[in-house]
Amino acid sequence: MNQSSETIVGKLPTVFEKEDVQKILDCSEKAVSVYLHRWKLKGLISSAGPRTGIHFNRLRCPLLEDEMYWESAARKTDEFAPVNIKLFIDKGWVMPKKEIFSPRRIIVPSGQILAKHFDLEIVMRPRKYYTKLSKFQSSDKNRWFEMRLSEACILADLKTMEADRWDIAWSELPETVLQALEKIVEVLKTKKT
Repeated sequence: MNQSSETIVGKLPTVFEKEDVQKILDCSEKAVSVYLHRWKLKGLISSAGPRTGIHFNRLRCPLLEDEMYWESAARKTDEFAPVNIKLFIDKGWVMPKKEIFSPRRIIVPSGQILAKHFDLEIVMRPRKYYTKLSKFQSSDKNRWFEMRLSEACILADLKTMEADRWDIAWSELPETVLQALEKIVEVLKTKKT
């Protein structure tokens, strides 16, 4: 039975690997590589990174790229917090001091082994620091990862760990975010966990 590319891709989850394609098509790994290449050319799929082996189903979910990146990271570890720096730049809250930055990053505890070829910036924090961050989760939980940090928590992390990389526009921050940020910075600076 001959199926169209759209039909096959439509059967795949929003984030998938070669094995998922092999199950549907019952073919060799080499054949799967050919299919994946053709689907990329057609714009039906894209990849999480050059050698991750994780792909995004653009046919089923064309607009949820951030969520798909977070899900792809979750296939490698469940201990991470996603950060979309571009949202903070778009709001005028931060400005990179250097032009080179990734709009998507994940914060993980030190010691995590993750491939650097994801199209994500992987930022490691000491385990104790990471645990402190987890106390400032937003109520917006997601099934793919351990925690989603509040805006104030992300800004506090940039201020305490990456002040040399980012300028924070203090006058642009809403008062509630500013107050929360100050409290979080104090907690992050304390020696006890």
